[in-house]
Amino acid sequence: MKNIHKLGLGLCGAMLTVTLMYPATSQAQTTSIENDTSVASMLEMIQTLLEQIETLQEQLNAMQGEAQAIQKEIRTTMRQGVSSEEVRKIQQFLATNEELYPERLVTGYYGRLTERAIERLQARHDLPMTGMVDEETRELLNEYFEERTKRNVSTAALWKSPGIEKAIKHGVCEKSQGRAAFCRGIDWKDNDDDNDNDDDSQVRSTKRWAMIAIKEAAEEIKDTQKDLAAASFAARSALQASITVQLTSAEEKLADAETAYDAKDYAEARELALEAEELAEQAEEALDADDDGDGISWQEEASELIADVTEDLAETEADLAAAKLSSSVETRLEAMLDEVNTLLEDAETAYDAKDYQEALALAEQAEDKLDTLEDELDDVEDSE
Repeated sequence: MKNIHKLGLGLCGAMLTVTLMYPATSQAQTTSIENDTSVASMLEMIQTLLEQIETLQEQLNAMQGEAQAIQKEIRTTMRQGVSSEEVRKIQQFLATNEELYPERLVTGYYGRLTERAIERLQARHDLPMTGMVDEETRELLNEYFEERTKRNVSTAALWKSPGIEKAIKHGVCEKSQGRAAFCRGIDWKDNDDDNDNDDDSQVRSTKRWAMIAIKEAAEEIKDTQKDLAAASFAARSALQASITVQLTSAEEKLADAETAYDAKDYAEARELALEAEELAEQAEEALDADDDGDGISWQEEASELIADVTEDLAETEADLAAAKLSSSVETRLEAMLDEVNTLLEDAETAYDAKDYQEALALAEQAEDKLDTLEDELDDVEDSE
């Protein structure tokens, strides 16, 4: 900042010099009009000063930009359940890389999808896959933001910039004096690109993606097993057996993936893990086809109930508008109507997000609230 102040003072001094010289030039032209050499010399000096001013201005702008670039953009530790503008900023950053964050949702809420994206970023840089924006991950993100400013490129272009991962690692290691986990594997004090071994870099990349695929397959299998245990199959034991077989196959594929990983065949490990995850997803889809054993899926039940409640709601709104009620009763019933509308909107939102069980539960609450409203409206009309 001191350098910026010095440049600013130099700029002001240069401008003041030019201002004072203009009257001197005018006087020289009045008293010594024939002295062309002196006038030309003065004009040349003015031009030189103007060029110096321009140079000083450029240096000042550059230093101000550099000062802004080194400011940390992410200052807090974050984990699942947090909502903030910093979370939104991180999501915007991650959304420019489809491999890290294929969902590309920018909501400001740190949910499971954001946690997974952070895990992928951590694996990409050989950091512990905590899924949290901890100190090391925060330093990594800030280095990306700083590098983006230095290179004056968009985030999407930054991912494709030559040597970007090496530059990021060296930047973090230099600032942390080698404290970050990945600093142990590189000579961060020597930033010579020739020292990079391309073959080793490729192996590390394949290893990271294999690790991510295995972790996500294990989570998908675990979630499906949990849903299977909670489901009722009183009349659909054949479906239960089919889903169990699929999950068993998924577990076998996952075990093979882990064996391949231990044998350092990372490409094979990733392929097997992806196959395991796909089998688990198929089992989940079969489970969703008949969630409570009644032959109707949650999706179908939710869709039908939302449509029914929407239709009944329109009729109730018309009845309420036509009814002659006291202001206090009308206010109370309209408040109940607002609650039904809110529940119905939430049900539609959950349905659009493919959370059909939640959509069904919300639609049932809306239906119950609407039934209560209709009963009260009937009672009021009968009493009057």
